Amino acid sequence: MTDTADLPLSPPDTGPGPVSGSPAGVPVPAGDVPALVRESWLASLELTDCAPEDNFFSLGGNSLLVAALITRLRARLGVALRMGTLLKNPTLDAFTAAVADEYGAARAEGRPGSR
Repeated sequence: MTDTADLPLSPPDTGPGPVSGSPAGVPVPAGDVPALVRESWLASLELTDCAPEDNFFSLGGNSLLVAALITRLRARLGVALRMGTLLKNPTLDAFTAAVADEYGAARAEGRPGSR
């Protein structure tokens, strides 16, 4: 049995450090979203490259990596992405398009973090 005194007080790191682009809370230009998504995707999978048609799960992705990727993108883009976005769009190009659409909708509606 684990003694709770041995558990960390803060949540665990959700993956490699921050990706390049705007820091959390600073709006990202819409044109930068595809590059940010690609960089986050590759960092989550610990890859240096992949093709646009590559499937996240075929490259070794799992539910924990999905959660880490979505959390990272939420923080960077300021939009309420859901894990289902990646589950429904498992290729890099489809996921990038879905994230860009959500980011564009958030900007159009003036949601916080997307201006």
